[in-house]
Amino acid sequence: AGQPVDLVLLDVMMPGMDGYEVCRRIKSDAATRHIPVVMLTAKDAVRDMVLGLEIGADEYITKPFNTDELIARIKVMLRIQGMSLELLRRNRELQALNAVALAVSRSLSLDAILDGALAGTLESLGLDCAMVHLLRPRDGCLVLQAHLGLPIPPPGVQCLPPGPSWAAQALEAEAPLVLADAGLAPGLGRAGKSPPEPLAAVGLRFQERRLGVLTVLGRPGQQFSADELGLLAAIGRQVSLALENAQLYIESRRKAQEFEALYQVSRAMASSLELPEILYRISQTVSGLLQGRAMS
Repeated sequence: AGQPVDLVLLDVMMPGMDGYEVCRRIKSDAATRHIPVVMLTAKDAVRDMVLGLEIGADEYITKPFNTDELIARIKVMLRIQGMSLELLRRNRELQALNAVALAVSRSLSLDAILDGALAGTLESLGLDCAMVHLLRPRDGCLVLQAHLGLPIPPPGVQCLPPGPSWAAQALEAEAPLVLADAGLAPGLGRAGKSPPEPLAAVGLRFQERRLGVLTVLGRPGQQFSADELGLLAAIGRQVSLALENAQLYIESRRKAQEFEALYQVSRAMASSLELPEILYRISQTVSGLLQGRAMS
């Protein structure tokens, strides 16, 4: 009980409910329709075989059957099933990454990138709460930069100092960090939840540079699946690239402003040979470039 089903082997003739009806119900449920169904029957009429296939059966075997042949067919079905699930997983991951890529590529503004990243992440994973902390290089603190689903972020999560915290562990880890209970994350303010909420955090890194941490809260009482964690890791890589691009844009604008400032100051210095005039023009130029209220 509680274990996932890989394949269903059905006999057409069963007490209470025949195999056709069981197959119909399996294939009409979105949660089970992907499970392959092999039907066994003593009937070999074409009409019965067509009926079984029409309601969704993946294979139809008549009795008496060879056991080795049955096992071989089941192995083939399971192999095909595994390939189909892998294709579905990759398709879902590509769709999610495309959604996140579109969200973070609409702007080079840091705030817009983070808002789009959080919205795309939550939509892809079907969750309600996420946040991004960015690393502050001067002191190593992780500062809360954006969040969704936290109406009022607790003070303890707004700035996480360097040290052995859950966020610091996620920043250094290669795979997403998972906590079965978000209440185990100090400062998050999720202690005492029943059932507990799981937490998953992935480090945002570009090459060897640490950028920050993307964190999501899961569904109460449900743990993250391997596919969800793989998707979160892929989203983290996408967000890291967008953050790096934004940082490069900000840096290029800063350098362009520096060059413009130097050019304007040089012009002011070369415009006269009178010291008071030169100082006056430099003060005007620098004040204008820096939007200063006063200068001496």
